[in-house]
Amino acid sequence: PNSGQIPAAADILVKLKELNKLKKVKINTIGVFTNSPNPAQPSEVEDGSKFLKQIAEDHGGTFVGAMKKK
Repeated sequence: PNSGQIPAAADILVKLKELNKLKKVKINTIGVFTNSPNPAQPSEVEDGSKFLKQIAEDHGGTFVGAMKKK
């Protein structure tokens, strides 16, 4: 996360918990990363995966990650 109404990952996690407190919606997440001419930095892949895993874990879902090689 880096733009939008809530740009900080920690704040997004808090807001999702708040919004999903009563409805208990299961949230599954998918991370798709690529080895393009401008590949994601390893920390971006790691941080992105950690963030998406946390969302899924907090809301009873599953995280699936994929690295696409070109």
